[in-house]
Amino acid sequence: MQINYAKDGITFERAIKLIDHVFPGAKDMVAQGKELGAYWQDASTPFIIEKNNQFIAHLGIVPIDITLANKAQHLAILHGVCVHPKYRGQGYFKQLMEEALPYLHKNFDATLLFTDNPELYIPFGYKTYPQYDFLIPIPQPSSSEASLKRLYLQQAEDLALFNRIYKNRVPLTADVDISHRILYLFNSLEMKLFYAKTLDAIIVCKAHKKLYLQDILSSQTLSFSEVLSVLPHEYTEVILQFHPGNWLGTPYQTLAAKTKGVLMACAHFSPADKTTFRWNEMARC
Repeated sequence: MQINYAKDGITFERAIKLIDHVFPGAKDMVAQGKELGAYWQDASTPFIIEKNNQFIAHLGIVPIDITLANKAQHLAILHGVCVHPKYRGQGYFKQLMEEALPYLHKNFDATLLFTDNPELYIPFGYKTYPQYDFLIPIPQPSSSEASLKRLYLQQAEDLALFNRIYKNRVPLTADVDISHRILYLFNSLEMKLFYAKTLDAIIVCKAHKKLYLQDILSSQTLSFSEVLSVLPHEYTEVILQFHPGNWLGTPYQTLAAKTKGVLMACAHFSPADKTTFRWNEMARC
């Protein structure tokens, strides 16, 4: 059955208890997100199965408005899909999916999800989409020092900075824009955000032999060379972990991405590029 967290806070607590049992750490993540102003119950529409006064199965739906291939799309992301171990193998997963699918078809252009068990969703019309990273060689690394400040959103000043820039952000390119404030805040708990004062921009990146650029938030349109000017200069290669669309203006090499879970989507999903698609890591769910 579909429920509404806004009508009953106890219902939300019962749902999180189940999700945390199946996915340990979920309850702590929800609490940390709340401190940042990211409320799971505001983002998710849940479907629940109850038995013996206990929630035994959950499927959450997060709406997200994005742009792919110059086309605005209203998508749903499935998350927290689970059945209590005690009740598995009794058809409850199928029941959840069959209850949610009519709602999804009626209200969204398409649905996607991330999973370690893609075989569960194939019978319901979902298929896997490989994802790609984009490698850009830097023949002459910048001689300037990197000018990045690490952000910790648990600190009020840094959170205010994030909220200001996110509120006024402009897409890097008009043809691809994948963004969701609440998901960004939750994912910031596991990712590294840096502030480039000279650009008044937030850069999400990590370093492991190569420099991985995961997202850029700015209220102005920035070129790749401008972003490159504030990044650590010792790297000769940068790997984008988001789809560049028309942003780069420089040759790149596509590489198979190593991601957490497999991306799956229904048949109505229209990615920006079916041959080299990449979902934004900061908008994962």
